Amino acid sequence: MATTTSSDREFELEKEIKRQEVSLDELSSLSSSRSIYQKNEINNGDF
Repeated sequence: MATTTSSDREFELEKEIKRQEVSLDELSSLSSSRSIYQKNEINNGDF
């Protein structure tokens, strides 16, 4: 049975953080002119 050390867990957490940062960068780079954003803007304007 393998044991997970704190350094292994820390390494896994660092990898997960990096994946999340990449995902956030990708989301930030999306064009706001895409149809999904336009659709949401219309729906959100109906307060």
